[in-house]
Amino acid sequence: MAELERPLRSLLRDPATPARKDAVWQRVAEHRQGGARSITGRVALAGLVLALGALALMVASEHQSAPPREVATRTPPAEKVAPGPVTSVTPATPEPAAATLALADGTPIPTLSVALSEPSRLVTLSDGSRIELAPGAALSALASTPAELRLSLTQGSARFEVSPQGTRAFRVVAGPVEVSVVGTGFRVTNTTERVTVEVTHGKVRVRAAALPNGETFLTAGEAAVVPVIKPAAAAAEHSAAENGGAEAAARDAAARGDFERAFSLLGEHGFDDAVADAKSVDQLLLLADTARLSGHPRKAVRPLERIAERYPKDERASIAALSLARVQLDQLHDPAQAARVLDRAITLGLPQGLAEDAYARRVEALSKAGEHAKASAAAAEYLTRFPAGRRRAAVQKWATAQ
Repeated sequence: MAELERPLRSLLRDPATPARKDAVWQRVAEHRQGGARSITGRVALAGLVLALGALALMVASEHQSAPPREVATRTPPAEKVAPGPVTSVTPATPEPAAATLALADGTPIPTLSVALSEPSRLVTLSDGSRIELAPGAALSALASTPAELRLSLTQGSARFEVSPQGTRAFRVVAGPVEVSVVGTGFRVTNTTERVTVEVTHGKVRVRAAALPNGETFLTAGEAAVVPVIKPAAAAAEHSAAENGGAEAAARDAAARGDFERAFSLLGEHGFDDAVADAKSVDQLLLLADTARLSGHPRKAVRPLERIAERYPKDERASIAALSLARVQLDQLHDPAQAARVLDRAITLGLPQGLAEDAYARRVEALSKAGEHAKASAAAAEYLTRFPAGRRRAAVQKWATAQ
């Protein structure tokens, strides 16, 4: 269709060239000079006149017509659309931000603390992260938002198993130390003299003014110890040592969760004397915690045994027996004796929250002691009492172990 834009004449006939025009005028001039008037001449002259007329018409047509145009490919015009109703465009919904962390049951994270006389406490968060608080530990939430969870370990020791957090920051503050993680396992211990951070797997960043450059990074198997300067606490301990001797100073240190310091103040012989002189269940429990949590588990046996001997009617006697069984099974590796002590703890009557653990640990102790028939019977008793118990899978494994 592009060829139709050219003049039709240009498609039928080429225009006259200047050379052809000159030749025609030359022949006209020659005939004028000859003067012949014959009929033949007239015919010839008539032919010339016709030729001149045709030439004139061609010249006029050439002047009036535009020269052929160069044709270029053209983009067809946009198709017109009849106007219609305007449809709103909704932007894509962004991904929801990370939810605020809470406990596994959805309740906000409360202030958590474990008394020295109580066993360790395990807390599970809504994202699967777990926190295990040792006796004497206290933990609270400073901030809990979709962008950050900031916890404060004011005293004692806690172990953290942190699920991958994505864009949320997970931080633990202990005195002058801040630990930042993404997904890892670590333990923080906050005492009056130092804060210790130990990493079992993953990687953490530890910030403290006492560290070189103000921070350090720890990976699996590494630890950082940051000294804590608390003049007031040191003065109180010194005053207690002067007024009541090493035993009073040790009690003050243990009450603050500094069990290593408490045991070092007493020494091994002083510790035995303190156990013999203890006047209450509270004093014996504190001495047992001092030995157990300072790395002297064998020394924890005697104060726990004396509670059952001296105070069998006290409601805490069963808890002391359970703590003793744990020491014997986990730290002293004496499962046979642990099984006997667990029988005593169950007989004394444990709180509902501890009873399931005692029944389950009895199956474990009997299995490890080689008492497989007794372990199977103990497992059946556990499953009867706790058909949907949280230790069910472990109990079944220990009952069938040979």
